[in-house]
Amino acid sequence: HCEPRCIGCRLLLACAERCCRAMLQEWPDALHVALLRNLGGPQHVEGYLWPYASLCRSCAAATAAPALWREVDLGVGRGGGLRAAAALSAAELLGLLRRHGRGVVERLCLNGLEVVDDGVVRGIAELFADGPLRALDVGNCCQVTGAALPSLGRVATLQELGAACNTTLEDRHIAVLCERCPGLVRLDVRFCEWLADASVLTRRRGAWAALQLDGCFRLEASQ
Repeated sequence: HCEPRCIGCRLLLACAERCCRAMLQEWPDALHVALLRNLGGPQHVEGYLWPYASLCRSCAAATAAPALWREVDLGVGRGGGLRAAAALSAAELLGLLRRHGRGVVERLCLNGLEVVDDGVVRGIAELFADGPLRALDVGNCCQVTGAALPSLGRVATLQELGAACNTTLEDRHIAVLCERCPGLVRLDVRFCEWLADASVLTRRRGAWAALQLDGCFRLEASQ
């Protein structure tokens, strides 16, 4: 690879770029989406998603295709390509979900993202109040308090919630959450050390498909 020095070389490169863009515009949406999925996913926003969108109108439309946004994993440490996602501010993260995720995202993982706070949780609850969000993971998000989690009761379609290592999550928060989310069947509250009343969970024992309680040392195993 070398830097083009003469006018002729630059013209040839310009023609090649126009031909490439023309070819990309002829691709069906499914082909664009397949390529983007192979490259990674929405977590690589700065790395390739936005640059890809700048190639042509067809590419821009593909980056907003619902098929690409049904499952969004922005969790830290899940695949190694998440530095750009971790650099997003809370406002940028919510803006990204509003632009591309409204009425589309079914599974959302934000595990370990430092920018995720109570405001983000409440913003997600508002954004997906009418669905179709089924699974949300805000475990290991150090700025999320237990008091914010009951707001997710607004999400009528919520079935799975990850809230591991939330040091402020209490029994009363879980009680309200369970009351507001009758469809909740999977709950991960590992190492939420302030949980002490197992009856909050066992009163709807038959409803749980998965209940992860490792590290909740105040809970009686027999309960």
